[in-house]
Amino acid sequence: MNQRSTKIVQLLSREKDEITVAGFAEYFDVSQKTIRNDLKEINHILKSNKRQLLDISSGGGMISIPEDFRESLSLLLEERKKVAAALIVNSADYITLASIADRLQVSRATVINDLKDIKLFIKEKGLTVVSHANKGLRIEGIESKRRKFLYDLLKPTVQDYENSKNVVSWHVNVQAGDQSVIQKILSEQECRYKRSLSDSSFREIVLFLRILINRNQIGEFLENQIEKNSDNYLFALDILKVIAQYCD
Repeated sequence: MNQRSTKIVQLLSREKDEITVAGFAEYFDVSQKTIRNDLKEINHILKSNKRQLLDISSGGGMISIPEDFRESLSLLLEERKKVAAALIVNSADYITLASIADRLQVSRATVINDLKDIKLFIKEKGLTVVSHANKGLRIEGIESKRRKFLYDLLKPTVQDYENSKNVVSWHVNVQAGDQSVIQKILSEQECRYKRSLSDSSFREIVLFLRILINRNQIGEFLENQIEKNSDNYLFALDILKVIAQYCD
């Protein structure tokens, strides 16, 4: 699900008053058609897992929540574990379970229950979660794997390209630097080197550079790399030089 659909699920789980499509459209500043599409996506997930569906009236757009909706939250909010993993990997120091719970708006017990899966998910990417009784959790692993981990989590899908965000980026601030400045730098270097990046490649490079800037600003630097003098080496090197000049 996209970030708006996930937020809708969170709101549906908490709201006690009358809920309408029009109300959500106003809340998110989008069209009612967009909200109806989000609700269709949520119902598709529920139906695929043989759960009761949200009932949306055709007239006023009243949304009726099924009795077992709360039991479906973990299914619908499956990105929660990914968000928790991103919070841990992006932290420059120890991060507590209470802090993760606050960011996710869940209980500390929920984070504890998720922890085994979170650790396994991180381990699959070549990183290790270390626990300290009085300090919390931290990551052991090289910086390049951390950045790759964060990049893979945040890389926008085709549906998310309009705003280059997904659910993880809603909760975890792993990008820094003025996006318009970085886009301008990349465009100028494209012209200089007579390169033409596809729209998706352009967006992905901007994302990677913003992760790079954020990691450097919090004092996390890349380990020594083996230099590979490829056709793109000077192109990349000059991008980094200008980034360093204009992005602190």
